[in-house]
Amino acid sequence: MSGGRFDHEMGLIKTLYETKKLTNIPLLLVNECSVTFLLDEGEHTIRASTGYEAKYVGLIPVGQQCQVTTTGLQWNLDNGTLSFDDIVSTSNRILDEIVHIKCNRPLLFTMEYKNDMIN
Repeated sequence: MSGGRFDHEMGLIKTLYETKKLTNIPLLLVNECSVTFLLDEGEHTIRASTGYEAKYVGLIPVGQQCQVTTTGLQWNLDNGTLSFDDIVSTSNRILDEIVHIKCNRPLLFTMEYKNDMIN
């Protein structure tokens, strides 16, 4: 669900972080063109083969820098540092049906999906 205004969007992102402290149940933010969720520290496998995915993804560290390694993307990272005061990974592209992500801190993951999925 989208907040519409930017301050609402940021409030929803904060909710992703707060929810992780309370439960292991994943919380997804879904709007008209993307799904966003928080990856915990560790290794993750994301299957990008449902047919609903579009091409763009973003890996965004919120609040602190994050060391990230990825495979399956156009611009993979090999223990790269993502940080708001340096580099964030936006407008990256999915190349493989399976994307692997390893991060040393929580990392926001956002993925575009085809607009006709919800119409």
